[in-house]
Amino acid sequence: MDEFALKRPLLTNNLEVKGGYSLASATFVQTHNAIGMNILLFPYTFWAFGGLWEAIVAELVLIVFVGPSLLIMAHSAEVKQALSYQDVVSHLCGPILGFISQLCIALGGFGACIATLIYIGDQLVDLSSAFETSDGSPLSEKWYFDRRFSIPVLATVFILPLLMLKNIGSLSYSSLIGFLSSLYIVGVIMAKYFVIDDDYLNCNTSFNTERTCHTSWTQAACSISFICAAYMCHISAVSLYVEINKRSVRRYAVVVVTVMSSCLIVYSVTGLFGYLTFNGRVCISGDVLRNYCPRDIPISIARVMIVVSLITLYPITCYVGRSAFDSILIELLAVAKHRTFAVESKHTLRARLEAVVWFLLTLGLAIFIPDILVVMRPLGGLASMFMLTFPGLCLLNLLLSNLIQISSRFLRLILYTVAGTYVAVGFYIFGSSVTYSIMSEANIFPK
Repeated sequence: MDEFALKRPLLTNNLEVKGGYSLASATFVQTHNAIGMNILLFPYTFWAFGGLWEAIVAELVLIVFVGPSLLIMAHSAEVKQALSYQDVVSHLCGPILGFISQLCIALGGFGACIATLIYIGDQLVDLSSAFETSDGSPLSEKWYFDRRFSIPVLATVFILPLLMLKNIGSLSYSSLIGFLSSLYIVGVIMAKYFVIDDDYLNCNTSFNTERTCHTSWTQAACSISFICAAYMCHISAVSLYVEINKRSVRRYAVVVVTVMSSCLIVYSVTGLFGYLTFNGRVCISGDVLRNYCPRDIPISIARVMIVVSLITLYPITCYVGRSAFDSILIELLAVAKHRTFAVESKHTLRARLEAVVWFLLTLGLAIFIPDILVVMRPLGGLASMFMLTFPGLCLLNLLLSNLIQISSRFLRLILYTVAGTYVAVGFYIFGSSVTYSIMSEANIFPK
């Protein structure tokens, strides 16, 4: 691994990267990385916290941690001449923690692919419910729109061919599609708040059946992982940072503040209006679009936009996860000297077989996991590791190695405290979310 690192070009301060990102384009890309399918989960998150103010306060507190953690990773990349998130962790914290970070990236990519297919299946079911057959029954009741059939067919026809592409850069337009989808969903949810009444809710008899829902302190404690998943853009942050023209941590701070502010507005508005629309009327779904009437045309447009966005997002997520998985295999087999070959042969038969196996495994799990929350809770736990635990460990090692020049003992003590807090809070969120997921599935806690 060290031999491979020595062959890479080193970073240079204030480097003008040819074809690199301006601050505006870097802000747009990182905003899209942060704002994704998690937007559909925020009304449920507000409900799980037990109210608006509780959720908003938790969101604001988390942002206080998230923004600085991005700057910690950027500074670490500058100091250690690293080009990726896992390289930063490996160079600062050692090969063992670097290996763990790669494992977390692989697991996170695998879980995100499962969540993507589940969301696609939910939208297909609701879209088919908007139509009726000749006998007056919803089209969704037909076998060919059953999620166990429709998800494999759509995924095989549209997603599997994209996994065979030689260059995923051709999917860069997905950023624009995803961004426009998010803005449209925010606008629709805001507008629907002012027009929805009880008769409208009765339209969706397949989902809006439970009128009384109960939250608990365990749900509230673990719902912070949903916010972590929503704000998690750290894996790609280092790679993005090194591609910024005339980069510096100070200039990157402008990107971070803008991205966090945009996420706060979009997520808070979606959560606020979605919560106010359905709270006290029906149970709020982990996918808020499921609460709306299937025959609602603006909502159906939102569902179509989400499906198109997720179809183009899956190959990118798969590529990131498989790349981490490849690195793990190489290190386990102790053939680091062939790593350059492994990277260059991503499009060989081996790579395509890996993509097919990855696709089949995620597809099989997505078919038999009916609730998106089952996947999102552990994903949020992994996100807390990327945005809190690993940055905290990196900050701690920067201090121990005197790579941060601070003469004030008091200030160094504060930074040590901050690093310890990052690590402890990250581990707590990860442990609580995974534990709650296991216990809820075992019917020990309410789902």
